[in-house]
Amino acid sequence: VIKGDIVLHNDEVCIIEFALRLSGGNFSTIEIPANTGVDFMKIAIKLHLNMKIDKEELIQTKNDCISLRYKFVEEGKGGKITDIIFPEKDDNIVLSNFHIKIGDIVSNKTTDHAKRLGFAIAKGNSRKDAILNAQNYLDKMEIVFE
Repeated sequence: VIKGDIVLHNDEVCIIEFALRLSGGNFSTIEIPANTGVDFMKIAIKLHLNMKIDKEELIQTKNDCISLRYKFVEEGKGGKITDIIFPEKDDNIVLSNFHIKIGDIVSNKTTDHAKRLGFAIAKGNSRKDAILNAQNYLDKMEIVFE
């Protein structure tokens, strides 16, 4: 198993990361299966355990559009969280998770990866539709600060 981050810049290929591991951030566990129908984790585990992998397990059974979007502190907000109002999930939301709770004190600016408030993964009929579904869910979430 190899994980890599590659960027095309000025028609050149730039390798950002190359690692002998799976991608994190729900990419291997949620996004790839939701997009392709392939159970990537199961295959990686079988590979590691030197178990037989059937060709059928590697066949893409779907090509769904998936988008992951993060929730950040809105400009001018921050402080002690007094209430969190989550929107109702619809069928387009594959997964959402938030790292905050009532009583937490949140900076008025998201400064790094660990300071994101949470995320939503959504599907859609197109890439644009999936992005909008995830972002709309996050936009409907209300965080009340003291």
